[in-house]
Amino acid sequence: MNAEPIMDVLGFILGSSFVLILGLGVVLGLIWCLVPFAIFGIKPRLESMVRAVREQTRVQQDLVRELRSLRDQAAERTPPAGQAEPKQRENS
Repeated sequence: MNAEPIMDVLGFILGSSFVLILGLGVVLGLIWCLVPFAIFGIKPRLESMVRAVREQTRVQQDLVRELRSLRDQAAERTPPAGQAEPKQRENS
């Protein structure tokens, strides 16, 4: 048996694996260098989104308070349906 074809195949596999691992290392190295800049670039946007969400929450809370006060005012002005008619009949 001749071992040269097997050695050629193994050499090709090891060589191509080395190239793939080296390429992956280069890509990961670039990502490692660029991620901090991306994070610092996103931070102001996130802060503005947090401010907007807080403002929306405040507006929603104000609306809920206003609706509750309107509901309470309407409940105070409107007597229950069963009691409104007999009182009007007695006064007539």
